[in-house]
Amino acid sequence: MPFSKAELQEIKVYIFHQLPLVFEEDPSFATVIEGIVAQKFPRDEFARLLDELTALRLASERVEARQDQHASTQQVLQQDVAELRHDVAELRTGQDELRTGQDERAGQDELRAGQDELRAGQDELRRDVTGCVLVRMSCVPVRMSCVGT
Repeated sequence: MPFSKAELQEIKVYIFHQLPLVFEEDPSFATVIEGIVAQKFPRDEFARLLDELTALRLASERVEARQDQHASTQQVLQQDVAELRHDVAELRTGQDELRTGQDERAGQDELRAGQDELRAGQDELRRDVTGCVLVRMSCVPVRMSCVGT
């Protein structure tokens, strides 16, 4: 009588868990199982299947190693990206500081230009005051000299 898929699965699980215990109790039973497997799979076929299983296991281990390496590389890249973002933020802050400094220098240049204009006006006023003496509301050029008293 054929088994359902669920029943086959239950038998497989039972065998996987109980068969090792049976082998511990009765090591000769392993020979019986080996005979059944040998009848179902000729020796060459059995050896080929074992080789294929071994190859699959090795391939699986390589894939897992690559995945681990990929995960590690991804973490390093994420750290690098975070550091680069931080560096970009610092550069932007530096650029803003430079712009502020340039604005301050422009203001200082305007202030110096205003001071220069003020000095020129003061110099012109000094020349006017030094070169002229007010006499009855008129300006008469006079040479200044020190007269001893």
